[in-house]
Parts: sequence; structure tokens; C-alpha cells
Amino acid sequence: MNEPEFQKYQPMILSKPPEGPWLIQFENFLSDAEAERLIELGAEQTYERSSDVGKRQADGTYSKKINNGRTSSNSWCLNKCYEDPTARMIMD
Repeated sequence: MNEPEFQKYQPMILSKPPEGPWLIQFENFLSDAEAERLIELGAEQTYERSSDVGKRQADGTYSKKINNGRTSSNSWCLNKCYEDPTARMIMD
């Protein structure tokens, strides 16, 4: 956490149990412009309600299962989004 390369993101340790994963929040991971661009790209690909994994289908894929406890929506960065310079920089 004290490495100079991470300090620019202003890391904040939320929990560090003796066993298991730490929970860390990075306050400055994205600039406002980067966040706005990701939101725009998501809208272009359309947002869908988040779902759980359902039953396995004959072709090996899984159906979507709507869970009333999950109210978020998401969009996957594919195709045009994946080639966008801002998205690529963030992923890299």
C-alpha cells in the first residue's frame, strides 16, 4: 500500500482480516472524464439488469436468473467499447 505507484490512487484499507482477502478502496482510480466515457460506452452497448447464474443449458451456457435482491444494472465492454482508447487504457 505504500508503494509510490499506488499512492496516486489514494488507497484506503477498509478491512484486512488475518486470513482472507483485504478490502481496499481506490479513491482516484478513474478521472471524472474516464468515468464519464465508461458510462457513455455502457449506454451505447445498453445496460441490462444484473442477474445471477441460472441453470446450465444443453449448449453449456447458463440461463439468467433474476434475483429481487439485485437491483443494479451493468453493461459489458465488448466490440466498439473494447477498442475505445479510454477503455483500453483503463483495462491495460
